[in-house]
Amino acid sequence: MPRHCKRSVQTNVCKQRTGYRRRERDIEATDVSRAEIAEAQIATFIARRAEKSGEDRPEEEAWRESVRAYNASKEAERRAAWATYHAAQATRLRRTMERLAAVHENRARQLSSEK
Repeated sequence: MPRHCKRSVQTNVCKQRTGYRRRERDIEATDVSRAEIAEAQIATFIARRAEKSGEDRPEEEAWRESVRAYNASKEAERRAAWATYHAAQATRLRRTMERLAAVHENRARQLSSEK
């Protein structure tokens, strides 16, 4: 007699309890088998999609080409902006450094003439 059954309890109650546990195990087994079936279906779906991904549709290729063209134009814009920045920066530095160089040259002449 199972531990959870007392002698005062009728036998059919114990059978019902153990039957409930059996049904619970059967349900768990069914859930596991359903999960395995679902997993297999998902794996099959993924495999089919992977096979199809090698075959590009014309509209996908057109979209990819438009993205490439867009990226190339944006890159050209960025290069032009950086070129403008560097040219302007070189002009600013040249102007500043020429003034600074003139200051130092004047100071050097003053120091040389004081001897």
